[in-house]
Amino acid sequence: MRYLDDADAWARFQVEHRRALLGEREPITWDNDGYGLHAHDGIVHGRLGLYPVHQDPVAAGWLAVLLEATVPGGGGTIAEALRGRALELRLEPGRSLLDGCGLTVARVEHRKRHRDGTWSMGLAMNRTQCATAKPDHAVDPLLVAVDGDEPRTGPIEGWLTGAYCTEAELITRRRLRFPSGVARGDLVVFPNTAGYLMHFVESRSHRFPLARNLVVGSAGEHVTLDAIDHDAG
Repeated sequence: MRYLDDADAWARFQVEHRRALLGEREPITWDNDGYGLHAHDGIVHGRLGLYPVHQDPVAAGWLAVLLEATVPGGGGTIAEALRGRALELRLEPGRSLLDGCGLTVARVEHRKRHRDGTWSMGLAMNRTQCATAKPDHAVDPLLVAVDGDEPRTGPIEGWLTGAYCTEAELITRRRLRFPSGVARGDLVVFPNTAGYLMHFVESRSHRFPLARNLVVGSAGEHVTLDAIDHDAG
């Protein structure tokens, strides 16, 4: 899967993250989290534990590279070898079936300014409702401003936090920038989350209600409750 089309953005993030760990710039993660990396004697050690949100090739392009490869010792390509042996190749596409599908949406419930000038934006969700098997979801969310009576901040930077009362309840550990400010009632949208995010590790801890799942028609003509929620009450 490729969640981020911009290869340069992914490369820049990794460079700046390493610079932050070395103390060459301000941290860009909560508590300068290394995601599996750590700095010692001016050298960054370890392996980045994030999913490679930009990678190439993927999906059909990756399969083409495999099938067009030459069989060692001659005999043409792998595709030709399969056909010549009358073999049928079957694949499990996994999350790529849902590439580009699904949105996870949460409302901004509160904002809090910290002494260092950064902000926490509390969302009406907990971390299990937008979590992967990796330490963070390295795709920037989208902020949808909602008109209302709530005052809006100026341009700010900070963190998205969840509903549990622990400092570790961070929706994303990356420092995010909101150039148009944030107001209570705004919506934070995480795109492309149908594969391995929704329903993956959701928890009912502290009796926090799970989000409802809606199915939207291809042209937006109708919205229905997903079958998984029909018995939720």
